Amino acid sequence: MTNQKQNNRGKIERGSVRQKILDALQTCGPMTRAEIERECGLPKTSAAASVAKMLRPNTQRSKRPKLIYVHDWVRVDSISGHEFPRRVYAIGDKPNKPKPCLKAVQKERNARYWQRRKMVKQGAGASIFHFAMSQAKGGHKDVIEQFSKNCELAA
Repeated sequence: MTNQKQNNRGKIERGSVRQKILDALQTCGPMTRAEIERECGLPKTSAAASVAKMLRPNTQRSKRPKLIYVHDWVRVDSISGHEFPRRVYAIGDKPNKPKPCLKAVQKERNARYWQRRKMVKQGAGASIFHFAMSQAKGGHKDVIEQFSKNCELAA
């Protein structure tokens, strides 16, 4: 086992997780926590706890400086279309970059909301039925005829 220390119960100790994170940040450069988890192969809880501990200086015991800092913020677009601000971590004892102002983000979010609402009011994407009608090759009359034939066959 290189780079991993195990205690008598077989669990990986925190020092090795910390070292994995530092090695990944050194080789790959600044990364988000999710990228750190993927790169190091760590579970979410272990990576989150270690990153939170490394962000704070240890002034009680060894008076060591903090090991990582918030280098930047990125907005990650999830599958649902919502954007979430995420921290990007880097190695060093520099001051954390403050979280970006939410006013610009909120303006963009409101613009998207009103655009979707406007489209629904106009009838575009109002329902699955309208979507199916718009996608049918022969128009809505063919769709209705096919539906009625299928209903007759099923009865």
